[in-house]
This record gives sequence, structure tokens and C-alpha cells, in this order.
Amino acid sequence: MNKIIFLFFCVYLTNATTSGAASPPVPKISATPASVNLGLVKLGLSSAPKVITVKNSGKSDLVINSVTTTETAGNEFSQTNNCVTILPGSSCLINALFTPDLPYANKTAILAIASNDPKKPLLNVKLSGTVPPPIISATPASVNLGPVKLGSSSAPKVITVNE
Repeated sequence: MNKIIFLFFCVYLTNATTSGAASPPVPKISATPASVNLGLVKLGLSSAPKVITVKNSGKSDLVINSVTTTETAGNEFSQTNNCVTILPGSSCLINALFTPDLPYANKTAILAIASNDPKKPLLNVKLSGTVPPPIISATPASVNLGPVKLGSSSAPKVITVNE
């Protein structure tokens, strides 16, 4: 009986001392801004890059496993980064870029950042941009071809169309 009580007492002490132990240090990821509008970008051009800051506010190294863009309209959004391991209290930069294709429209994508943060293994940043349709103008706005006899043609007139 003494052995059973002694064993119970040892198990109780072990549980009591380990239950108050501090949890192991973990990384904590965040990104600012949480969404990025890359603006109006004409077809055939690229936006200016916008910077997204990825920070580790945790107590251990944050390992960035991958940074990808996901979208339904192709590869219009891209990114460059040098994020591999972010020490506690440090950060790294991601440059987002928008190079639109047709159709003319508002476009969106997700920048997905995969890491070893146990609470947020995948952090998403919203990306957006707009491809505006061209604005067409003609000069002169009107042309008078003058009087023309039936069966003949007028003299040619030049009309310039601009985008």
C-alpha cells in the first residue's frame, strides 16, 4: 500500500511541475499591408512595384517555405522576395507587381505566404489592379466632304485616331 501511495505522489508531483511549464518559443508571422492595390495599369505596361513587409514577432525563427500568387486570370500578378528565414523581431520585403492582360477589367489575386508559424501556416495578402479600356479620340471631330456629284467621289480628307 505504501508503494502505491508513493507512486501516486510521484505522478502527482510530476504533473504539477510540468503543467505550469512555459510553452516552447514559436514564430509569429504578420504582413503589412494586408491588401495591396496596384492601381490602373494600361495594357502592355507593368505597375510600379508595391512593398509588402513580412514580420516575425514571435520568439523563434520564422521559416518562409514559399511565396506564390494565385489567381484565375493567368499570371498577371507576380512577386519577388528574399524571404527565407526571419529572425525574431526582424522582417523581410516582398515586391508585388501587376502586368495585365485582356480583358479590360478589375483583377484580383492572392499572395500566399507559407511558413512554419503553427497558428498561421498560410498567410494571404489580397492583390488587386485594374486594366482600363483605351480612350479613343479622333481629330477633327467632324469632316465636311463638300458637294459631290452622283457617281463620283469626294476628295480624301485625313482623320487622325488617337488612343
